[in-house]
Amino acid sequence: MINLMEHVPSMPALLVGRVLGGLSTSLLFTAFESWMVTEHRKRGYDEDLLAGTFSIASAGNGIAAISAGVLAQVAAGSQPPPRLLTHHDNHLNTIPLP
Repeated sequence: MINLMEHVPSMPALLVGRVLGGLSTSLLFTAFESWMVTEHRKRGYDEDLLAGTFSIASAGNGIAAISAGVLAQVAAGSQPPPRLLTHHDNHLNTIPLP
């Protein structure tokens, strides 16, 4: 639903989509962290281990983000840039050609 709102040519709908996207992302990360802390304490693990677990998870997220960026750059670099044809009567002024 949120991704569909990004394609609606209405500024209020775009803003609502962005706000809902931010809320859902926050909820996604908060839910996992809450579950991790609850399970950690329920199983009686040492509290010092929890900080280490979150540290490893944070480093893993950073490595995954960097890897995804590098992969995207390699994929984008393997394709030629799109050719553009200019039309003066076009309101966007450019049309990508296949």
